[in-house]
Amino acid sequence: MTGSPSGAVTIRVCLTWQDRGHWDARAQRPCRICRQPTNLRDTAGAAAHKRCIEDAIEAKVAEFARRLIAAETTPIHATREVSS
Repeated sequence: MTGSPSGAVTIRVCLTWQDRGHWDARAQRPCRICRQPTNLRDTAGAAAHKRCIEDAIEAKVAEFARRLIAAETTPIHATREVSS
């Protein structure tokens, strides 16, 4: 076994933004992630596309998963003391 990570990570996030609080009909503002105009707002009220937020969450979770996989696939070389 080598020290390189192995394993596949697939993350899919689908937020439910059905609440009216996620829509601001009064004004478009630049998305905090992609900077394109949007009427959508995240739960904190910042302008953000739903897909941009989902992508950002997916990226963070995938990076964490890759680190866990890497930690589990790194070989541990046992050393043994040999008495003369």
